[in-house]
Amino acid sequence: MKKIKFILITIWLSFMSIISPIWICIIYMDVTGNGKGYGYDLGEEAGVYAFFGTILLGLWILFILPAMVWLCVKCYNFKKIFIGIPIIGFIMLFVLSVFLIGWDRFIGAFGYY
Repeated sequence: MKKIKFILITIWLSFMSIISPIWICIIYMDVTGNGKGYGYDLGEEAGVYAFFGTILLGLWILFILPAMVWLCVKCYNFKKIFIGIPIIGFIMLFVLSVFLIGWDRFIGAFGYY
């Protein structure tokens, strides 16, 4: 049962690290008030998008942080030197996902072209 839990949490964290670049882009665009894109003047809607972005940021943290902490503790209990493996794996899958969607598209969500 412990192995199944470890495998499921590892799969969950891997999935979250793969979709995190897209999620972070959406959060950034919402928080800055550009939820529909940079070509629109949202006016009063910008506050709604900022509130929605704040909720998305809280959900992203809620979905990642407990799994990351649990995996780091399990790796630490196995061997102290392995504590950084979940963090390194998260970063590697995050970077891989950025390269799969394209650097131009990823950085374009932040307003740079």
